[in-house]
Amino acid sequence: MLISHSMGSIIAFDTINFLAPHIKINTFITMGSPLGLPIVISRISAEQKKKMNNESMMKTPFNIIKKWCNFSDILDKVAFNFRLDDDFSENIYGVKPIDFLVVNNYEMNGEANPHKSYGYLRTKEFSSVLNEFISSEQLTIKEVLSLKTKKLIDAFKTKLPWIETK
Repeated sequence: MLISHSMGSIIAFDTINFLAPHIKINTFITMGSPLGLPIVISRISAEQKKKMNNESMMKTPFNIIKKWCNFSDILDKVAFNFRLDDDFSENIYGVKPIDFLVVNNYEMNGEANPHKSYGYLRTKEFSSVLNEFISSEQLTIKEVLSLKTKKLIDAFKTKLPWIETK
């Protein structure tokens, strides 16, 4: 899971799309994201056109394999164009942004800040997506035993370096 906020969502998007397309991202989270702003869309679109032979619709990066969730508060000035699902088409896995309008009720000293990352991280919508991700990534018994066996072998190799394993 890759979680990004504000300008970090642009950096994360560019990184997974252009610099590290070989890294698979199960779930991509954007919060308070400016990815829907016209200036940002035009720059991403220009880069993708170069990369994808003049394809007109912007695509979800192909290495996001399960889900892209975009969380926005309607009062967040950075994410005022909160809908990303109409800006990015599906990738090869059928993934495109799922937009969640949330209430980011973060405040400090009585002053509201609907853009603050802390407020997004404590919304029930984000908690639900995080819980689903954690629950879905449970290891099977075989995987757990395999990891424990590997750790035991590595421990023996450290203490008994002449032991060879294949």
